[in-house]
Amino acid sequence: MAPVPEPAPAGLVAVLSAQLRRVAREARRTGGRRLAQEGLAIDRAWVLRRVRPPPPPAPPPLPDPLEGLIVEACNMIFRVTADHARLRSDEPEVGAAIARIGVNLQQFGRALRRGKIDSQDLAGRRFDPNSREFEPRAHAPMPGVTVPTISECFRPLVIREGRIVQAAVGVVATPPLGDPESSV
Repeated sequence: MAPVPEPAPAGLVAVLSAQLRRVAREARRTGGRRLAQEGLAIDRAWVLRRVRPPPPPAPPPLPDPLEGLIVEACNMIFRVTADHARLRSDEPEVGAAIARIGVNLQQFGRALRRGKIDSQDLAGRRFDPNSREFEPRAHAPMPGVTVPTISECFRPLVIREGRIVQAAVGVVATPPLGDPESSV
């Protein structure tokens, strides 16, 4: 199988196309005798196979109207889950209601995962400045921290079918300035 040639630059395609048009005009005018004498007989198909312009880029995918809804639902669940974790009560009826809310939140999260939607709180993970999963809003020096770590998330990471729909947003804890342990 012959190797596929790389596409030529657009300027070269224009120049060669102009030359081919000149050669074709001359061939029609003289019946090809003069071009053959000059050694300019060119196989047009051969040239076009090698000087084919690159295909146009694919159009960007249309935005999914559900993605905004999915992101908003995941943000709400994230906030309600954080509020639920802080709820405590000594009254049995209120404690039972709090427990039911927790069960409902877990069921909603499982339903999202069945739909290939995942919402993650990245707090506690090591901060990678090259990652597209997290956008830091602030860097805060904290004692005891030896490597940059995500200390708090304001918004969860939302992934739909393996694609990041929303990056998490939060605060990065950094080693304090002048801390001898921070020279890791």
